Amino acid sequence: CEGCTGLEELLLANNEIEAIPDEIAALAALTTLGLAANRLRALPDALGGCGALRVLRLGENQLRALPAAIGTCGRLQELSAPDNLLTTLPPTLCDCPLQVVNLARNRLSSLPAELGKLASLRTLVLKGNRLEERP
Repeated sequence: CEGCTGLEELLLANNEIEAIPDEIAALAALTTLGLAANRLRALPDALGGCGALRVLRLGENQLRALPAAIGTCGRLQELSAPDNLLTTLPPTLCDCPLQVVNLARNRLSSLPAELGKLASLRTLVLKGNRLEERP
C-alpha cells in the first residue's frame, strides 16, 4: 500500500495470502496486523520494522517459525498464533512487552527460558502443544 504510511490497522484475515512483502516495514503507524487464516509459511524479518505494532494475529496459517526480528517490535502486547506449525520460539520475542500470548495447537516442545522476563504477561495459552516441561 504505497503512501499508506499513516495506516494503523491492516486486517487481511481469510484470504489466500502466501507471503508478506518487506515493504510492510514502511507502515510506521501500524498498530494492528491481522493475518489469520491465510497460507503464510514464513514472515519477513522486515516485520521487525513495524515499531508501533501492538497486536499481531497469525492464527490458522502454516508458520513453522517466527522471525528473530520480531523482538524489535518494542510495543507488541498481543501475539495470537494458534493453529500453526511452530516448533520453537525466538528468544527475542521475550524482548517485547507482551501481555497476551496465544500459541495453542502448535508443535512446541519447549519454550525459551527468557519467557520468565515477561513481567507484563497476563494470559498465556499453550494448550495442544508437545511441551515436555512446564513453563
